[in-house]
This record gives sequence, structure tokens and C-alpha cells, in this order.
Amino acid sequence: MQAVSKAAPEVRSKAVPRVLAAVAVALLLALAIAAATLVAGSPSFHATTYEPPAPARDFTLTDHTGGTTSLSDLRGKPVLLFFGYTHCPDVCPMTLSLLRDALRQAGAGPEEVSVLLVTVDPARDTPEILARYVERYAPYVTGLTGSEAEIQQLLSAYGIHAEGGHEGHSGLLTHTSAVFGIDRDGMIRVLLRPEAPRDEFLADVKTLLEL
Repeated sequence: MQAVSKAAPEVRSKAVPRVLAAVAVALLLALAIAAATLVAGSPSFHATTYEPPAPARDFTLTDHTGGTTSLSDLRGKPVLLFFGYTHCPDVCPMTLSLLRDALRQAGAGPEEVSVLLVTVDPARDTPEILARYVERYAPYVTGLTGSEAEIQQLLSAYGIHAEGGHEGHSGLLTHTSAVFGIDRDGMIRVLLRPEAPRDEFLADVKTLLEL
């Protein structure tokens, strides 16, 4: 009777680790490709991003038409949220002009995106005054106001600083100038700064619209 060779089991036992190693390498390669694809497809902003994106605090305020507007009503399209006031001599008109120009450049109509100007000066910024002011940036901007308590609560929720009174200019206010970029799902994705290079600001608005 021919002796049974014991070599085959040894070969198989040595082959198993090699097979497992090959599988592991293939798995790592697949994961690396998937990660690279994810990174390549993720939005790239120049400005400060929210990682992870944060839910935008909902609110309902009186708009410049005399009706009401809620942030949640705008779900399904991007929102650019800015806090300012109509007597602002520089930052507010500059920022709203930048936003208008960015949307025009991107070819986005007012039905595709909303720009909200929430006043930090509700005592003076009535719906009528806001209506005249936002005409300059029509048709993109909705002006919003409310009671002092409503505005203060909202400023606190969004971390907005606003205080009155430059010396000799009691009607002027110092306020945070950032613009919150909110995506279609109501998540804050980016914090835009109007003092950023113009091309970067315009590009970031376009990126938000593409999410």
C-alpha cells in the first residue's frame, strides 16, 4: 500500500495566511478608494465650516411685507442668514451687495435661494423701513424684525454680538458681520466673512448652492 503523503496539509496550512493577507490588502485598497472618492466629492469651502454641520435654530419673525417668515418654511433651498440693520453705513450694505452679486454670478434666482436680513435694531427697523431698504438688493433679500425680546433671544441663539453707540454716533451699532450658510436641509454648513477675498466669498456662496 502506498504511503499517504503528509505534505499537502502543510501546503494548505501555509496558503491560508497568504490568502487572508491578500484579502486584507484588497479590503484596505477598497476602503482607501472609497475614502478618496468621498473626499473628492465633499464640498470645499474657503471660509470656516461647521464640522459636523449644525442644525440652524428655527425662528419666526415679521418680514418687510408685514407678514411672517419662518426659517423652517424655507427648507428645501439654501439660506444665507445675516444680522444687520438699515442705518449701518458700511458693513451691511457691503455684505448684502456681495451676496446679491454672488447669486447673480451663480445664476441663482430668488426662487432658488433666500437671503435673510435679521435686524439687530428692531426699535428703528420697522417693516416699512426694511421694505425700502431691501429694495436695493431685490429680489433676493427678505428683511426681518420683531420685538426686542425676540431679537435678543435670536442673537443669543446664534452667538451674535450687537451693541450700540460709537462715541459721538449714538445711532450706530457694532455687530457681528458673519453670514450663516444654511443648506437645503436646514443645517449650518459654513460661516462666511464679508471681509474675505471677494473671489473666495463668491466661490463659497456658489459651493453652498451646489450642495
